Amino acid sequence: MSDRVDEIFAEVKAEIERAQKLHPDWPSDLIHAAAIVSEEAGELVKAVNDYAWCKTDTREAIRALRAEARKEAIHTAATAIRFLINLEVTKAEAANVRLEEIINYIIGQNLKHCPPAVRNYCRKIEEKAANKETTDG
Repeated sequence: MSDRVDEIFAEVKAEIERAQKLHPDWPSDLIHAAAIVSEEAGELVKAVNDYAWCKTDTREAIRALRAEARKEAIHTAATAIRFLINLEVTKAEAANVRLEEIINYIIGQNLKHCPPAVRNYCRKIEEKAANKETTDG
C-alpha cells in the first residue's frame, strides 16, 4: 500500500482506539449498530455540505471546513470497522470459531494491534471455550 493509505489507516486505527475507550459498549442488535454508522455518515455529509456551500473565500475557513470533512470521514470509517468487528464477533460466537482468527482476517494484522477491549473480549471467548472443553471432556 502507499504511504498515504498507511497514514489514513493509522488515523482510522487511532480513532477506533479512542472511540473504544470513550464508548466501550457496542450494541448487539444490528439495527442500532448500523444506526451509529449512519449517524457518523450523516455528520460527514453535513461537513461536506458546509464546505460545498461555504460563502467565504478565506484560506483558513476553507482549510477548517476541509479538516472537518476529513475528521468526519475518519470517524465514519472507524465506526464502520467497529460495526464489522462486532458483526464478526457475533458470528464467531454462533459458529464457535476462534475470534482471534476472525479479527486478524478483518484487519489483516496481529491481534496485538486491536483495540484493548477487543483483545480482552477475545481472551474471554477463548477462556470460555477452553472451560467448556474441560467440562465436556
